[in-house]
Amino acid sequence: AAEYAQQSEMNLRDSEQWFAIQTYSKHESKIAAELMTAGITVFFPTTEEVRQWSDRRKVLQVPLFSCYVFVKVALSDAVYLRILRVSGVLRWLTLNGTPCEIPPEQVEAVRRVIASGIASSPHPFLQSGDRVRVHGGCLEGLEGILESDAKGNKLVLTVEQLHRSICISGDCYTFERCQSDSRKV
Repeated sequence: AAEYAQQSEMNLRDSEQWFAIQTYSKHESKIAAELMTAGITVFFPTTEEVRQWSDRRKVLQVPLFSCYVFVKVALSDAVYLRILRVSGVLRWLTLNGTPCEIPPEQVEAVRRVIASGIASSPHPFLQSGDRVRVHGGCLEGLEGILESDAKGNKLVLTVEQLHRSICISGDCYTFERCQSDSRKV
């Protein structure tokens, strides 16, 4: 019986996928905490931002993807409704009325950037540009879009379903064009 329960739990974990939940503004942290308390795997990436008031400056943790929280669940009607009923949740991110899965490699790319401590910031969603892969350093193998300006190179990592991206300095890295991108670097 214990072996069956363990096998059943492994199958459940294998069927879990990442999804995005849209929230009311400034409710992301509260919702993430409530979902974690309920035993749901949550990813809520934040970044530091300096805010200036007339009498002081303060470093705040702000959402990297404003109004979104990622959840990893085996989707069922019960789970769908349970998450939807959490106060502050607006809706599931959907495609044609069905919650759309976020590719795990996109979530993992954002996780690795956050874990590395590299400064990152929200970036406008890009549909054009060269797709590149990082060579060397703690971000080895990550893929993103290379963007260059007068200040240097930047690597843009995208969560396509959210139409959101983050941008990090790319000056310390070597890039190679991904084989799936036929455009020249």
